[in-house]
Amino acid sequence: MRFFVDNNLPEKLAQILDILECAIEVRHIKDLFPANTKDVEWIKALADEGNWLILTQDISITKRRLELCALRESGLSIICLEKGWSSLKFYPKTAKLIGAWPNILEVASKARTQAIWSVSVGNCKIQDLTNKLL
Repeated sequence: MRFFVDNNLPEKLAQILDILECAIEVRHIKDLFPANTKDVEWIKALADEGNWLILTQDISITKRRLELCALRESGLSIICLEKGWSSLKFYPKTAKLIGAWPNILEVASKARTQAIWSVSVGNCKIQDLTNKLL
């Protein structure tokens, strides 16, 4: 399983998640693309490679028409951290995400088709948004 972390989450967070599990690869956008690469561009490039799962703090990516169309066409799954995550500072955000990481991995590993999930900031509940958005 490979995770792609986009620009709205820190590089160091991606590095920490990459260290947690040997069998899981986690890469930040800056590892693969220029930092200013448009969402639609990196989504299409990842789709061409295949086998990526996107982790983003940009829940709006599922609401913007161009990005949602690119996601639908890509076949890639995405995990969106809901709005409240953006107000957390680095250490609390990292600690909370590490706590939720086993559940995120479990949900992602069970997916057999393209999916979209959100993770709440309060109790880190994972909600499946696939039927609403795809």
